Amino acid sequence: MHQQASMDEASTYETLSEQMAGMRRAFLYRACSRAGLTPTQYFALSKIGELGHACMSPLAHELALSPGGATTLIDRLVRHGLVERKVDEGDRRKVWVTLSPQGREALALTNQYKHQVWREVFMTLSPDERDQVLAGIRIQSEAWRRFTEEARP
Repeated sequence: MHQQASMDEASTYETLSEQMAGMRRAFLYRACSRAGLTPTQYFALSKIGELGHACMSPLAHELALSPGGATTLIDRLVRHGLVERKVDEGDRRKVWVTLSPQGREALALTNQYKHQVWREVFMTLSPDERDQVLAGIRIQSEAWRRFTEEARP
């Protein structure tokens, strides 16, 4: 059994995690702005790209948006030429959303910049520090996985 974490340790863990999340959010805004995207638009393009194509209701669920919120977002992406809507030939009530060539390019540009910056930041660490960071992230990831599994109803 693990020793109980002190309140100071838990507070430091929470503070550092929140600081990292804030830095990642700021970085994501910067990465997205290079392609003229908002983070919400980036997440939508990423999910559509991952799925290949998507119907609105499942896409809304994946993006944690209401159906109306997802429709508004997709309308904006269509107006910017980043996604296309296509009616399902077998069921005219079903509409598929796919990335346009411009949407694929914006997504690729944002991802390329993100990967470049992550690599540059990581390379500022010594080899031992990189090993320590990776080990710590793996441990943290596993702890969160166990916690969320135990918290399921």
